[in-house]
This record gives sequence, structure tokens and C-alpha cells, in this order.
Amino acid sequence: MQALAERRRRAVKLREKGMLVNDVARECELSRGTVIAAHKAYCLGGWAGMALKPRGRSMGVGRRLTAE
Repeated sequence: MQALAERRRRAVKLREKGMLVNDVARECELSRGTVIAAHKAYCLGGWAGMALKPRGRSMGVGRRLTAE
């Protein structure tokens, strides 16, 4: 997850320099949508807005088996 965050930060820096979305996506090995979403998050909330949220279910949620 740390590597993804770093690639997203790099993508935002390249977009801010004026690089095209397709070129940034190719350079950072991200999808176009990820580049666009990362840049939008940066524009709305700065670097703090770029923080990735935890993925997946919370621990213990959706279990079929009981503790017994």
C-alpha cells in the first residue's frame, strides 16, 4: 500500500508540472482513473487528502462461524 501511495504522489507532482494524464499513467504505472482521482483528491484536500483509506472488511465483520 505504501508503494501505491508513493506512485500516486509522483503522479500528482507530474500532473502539476503539466504532463498529460496518459503520459503520467504510463510513467507511474497507474490507470488513467487512478491518476485523475489522485489529482482530484490533491486539489480538494492537499497532501492530507491523498491519504489512502484501509481496504477490505474490518476484522471480524461478515463471518459465518461463531467464536465457539
